Amino acid sequence: MRKELEDVWVEIDGVVAVGLTKSFVEDSGDITFIDFKKGVGDEVENGDVIATLETVKSVVELKSPLKGKIVELNEGLKDNPDPLNEDPDGTWVVKIEPAEGEIERLKEG
Repeated sequence: MRKELEDVWVEIDGVVAVGLTKSFVEDSGDITFIDFKKGVGDEVENGDVIATLETVKSVVELKSPLKGKIVELNEGLKDNPDPLNEDPDGTWVVKIEPAEGEIERLKEG
């Protein structure tokens, strides 16, 4: 199941993949750099900053849309963020193992 939540999309398939919406990327301008603030194994709360994104216009924060544990980062984006600009709908940034009850909250919200 895939759902858009403000500036991010989530794809729920056991773990939750999180990416940026096309409209967010278009509004922010091309992303030139990504700096992960959390790592694999880190626990996150809904709203915690996972990464900062430098764009041609500004620096923005990518915040976790759920509570859980980070299980994977798309590390390749650090060296080459172009996939986020070229195909934001097809490029995940982080995968999170959701805490109990978070999948239901995401589906409802």
